[in-house]
Amino acid sequence: MIGEFVKEDNHDTGSESHHTEDEWQPIVRLTAPQYAEMVKEALEHEGITVLVYSSTGHFGQTGQFGISSYRPGTGVYTLLVPHSKADEADGIGESMLGEIWSAGRIER
Repeated sequence: MIGEFVKEDNHDTGSESHHTEDEWQPIVRLTAPQYAEMVKEALEHEGITVLVYSSTGHFGQTGQFGISSYRPGTGVYTLLVPHSKADEADGIGESMLGEIWSAGRIER
């Protein structure tokens, strides 16, 4: 699971953590890589930088027999955008995927 994203500031006041407008904001968890890639391309076309965090592992589903660590339906692709672009990205994603987007939306 994705934890909080905090930038470290070691300026005059010593070592302290604070949130800034440039932080990465998780906005949605999607269950299909096709959805994640489709929205990523649309957001990048609009000039929004996007990170896709995959919890399926480096190789995804590998087709191995036996118990799998891959769990479909658990929101395995999380899209992150700069905090200042989160609302805009959310609107674009919802217009593209509708209820699928709404079901995976991460509340801010």
